[in-house]
Amino acid sequence: GWYVSELIKPLFPNDRNVGWFSEVNAAFCGLVGWRFLGARARGSIRDAIGNGLTAAVLMLLVALFFQCVAEMLRNSWDKRYDNAPEAVIAVFDLMVEYGLMLSTVEVWGTLLIGGIVAGFITEAVAHRMD
Repeated sequence: GWYVSELIKPLFPNDRNVGWFSEVNAAFCGLVGWRFLGARARGSIRDAIGNGLTAAVLMLLVALFFQCVAEMLRNSWDKRYDNAPEAVIAVFDLMVEYGLMLSTVEVWGTLLIGGIVAGFITEAVAHRMD
């Protein structure tokens, strides 16, 4: 999660302050990995691949959602929305916008390969714990 966030940073406009972007995303990824991937361990190789890929996409969606909520809150403080429903809709508009922005071969390749590796590591650790 942290490495993919580092790959995404250069895709933002130069005036964008990324702050703790990578660290926050890594924390979300750790939480998703622990709760989702760890809970589904102790399966087959096929399960490891499927769970790893699913966890990678889930991590991306969770991190993207929370980053877009934070962006919406920053925009709200600048009075860019007229009402609350407009701000809520903006979260999903931002998710689409940022999702398209980060859709590069490098980002998706790293995310998917990392997910598969994480699935294998989780399975290996789970089998050693038995």
